[in-house]
Amino acid sequence: MCMNPIFYYPRSQEDYIGDCLSGLSSLEHLDLSHNTFLFYLPESLGHLNKLHTLNLSGCIRLKKIGEIKSLKFISQRNCRILESCYFVVCVDDDAPYSSSNIGQLEDVNCQELQICCLENVMSLEEAQRIRLVEKQKLERLKLCWSVGEARGSVKVDENALLGELVPPHSLRCLEFHGYGGEICQPSWRIPSISSHLSNLVEVTMEDFPGCTTLPPLGLLPNLEFLVLRRMASLTRIDDIDLSTGNQAAFSRISKVTIDDMENLKVFLFPGIAELVIHKCPELSFGPLPPKAQRLVISDCNKVMSSCGGEEGSSSSTPVTELVVENCNLPLAHWSLLHRLPGLHNLTINNCGDLVTSSPEIIQALSSLRSLCFPHCKGMISLPEYVGDLTSLRKLTIQSCPDMKSLLQNMDKVTNIKDLHIFDCPELKEWFESEENKTNLAHIRQNYEKMGTSRTT
Repeated sequence: MCMNPIFYYPRSQEDYIGDCLSGLSSLEHLDLSHNTFLFYLPESLGHLNKLHTLNLSGCIRLKKIGEIKSLKFISQRNCRILESCYFVVCVDDDAPYSSSNIGQLEDVNCQELQICCLENVMSLEEAQRIRLVEKQKLERLKLCWSVGEARGSVKVDENALLGELVPPHSLRCLEFHGYGGEICQPSWRIPSISSHLSNLVEVTMEDFPGCTTLPPLGLLPNLEFLVLRRMASLTRIDDIDLSTGNQAAFSRISKVTIDDMENLKVFLFPGIAELVIHKCPELSFGPLPPKAQRLVISDCNKVMSSCGGEEGSSSSTPVTELVVENCNLPLAHWSLLHRLPGLHNLTINNCGDLVTSSPEIIQALSSLRSLCFPHCKGMISLPEYVGDLTSLRKLTIQSCPDMKSLLQNMDKVTNIKDLHIFDCPELKEWFESEENKTNLAHIRQNYEKMGTSRTT
């Protein structure tokens, strides 16, 4: 309490505490209790590797507790407006019976809670003690097991542990990191997942190396954002499996991100607003691409060359915008384009051979209205097929340092109305040609970082 006169001025308190503790590398016990004007803790507390006890009781204006991995005991009683808490579970070697410190979260009720090192929880009773389901201020929850060599041995079955960590009804964002089990389907003792977690809109699951069965995410009635990342054992993602047969599931979902799934082969999902696929080398769409209005494909050559079958079989595919990144296949091998008849916007970012084309590719892009080439190193000029895209209205070229000219026959591009060029210094000389100025007179132009910056 003695620091209240100093902490009355919030701008100085972080620096003041940091200066006081800067030389105390052996500090083990720190008592900051009842400093009612303490708003923030300095990040330098996390550098005190021997600090094992921190008393923050009665710090009624404290908003955030950051990462302090060495802590074994932390008192947060009566921290009334706490917004964020980072808690590291560790084993208390001094206790008469082997136990962890997770029970200290019993009195914590904040908006954002991250619990790390869950492999150190010694029993299910410890998890029951914190009564997570009763923390009705909680909106964002992150549950983490350590990954790799830092993981150590798991003391309690992970699926059973999740069964005791029932999220509260107020939760909006839920993240799982480092789960090591084969099946992730916690038995939450609640009447109905759909009613209890009706506020949940965002779910992230990453670093599940052994998991082959995901929870029934389709039972979440208002789920909007789903991220699945680094699940090496997962070979199939099926909306029917995730919804336990409920065909109306995922009706509100707007964005799904599938990232770094090295063995994923099949992806079946209902219509969504945006689908992002990154580093899935074995994934293939089969005869039909997924129904997503916006499709982002990065580091997935097989996806771009998939979608064989009869023409016209994709007439109901609603993809209108496609972003392709880091693809090494020649453009002529992008078979996916043949299954996107309604494609209006195409962005090609940092890809390989974009010159090699075919009449089939030009036909596949016949409905294209906007084309963007960002970060295409090695591209000296635009591919000639750009002049054959009769529906094209907008062309954007960004950060292409080697580009020295657009098209040889610029009189072919009378259909283009908007031209945007950013950070392409080698194009300056080409644009200063009187012939090119004449050919581009009908186009609204915007240049930046070409030795000039203007809009005409």
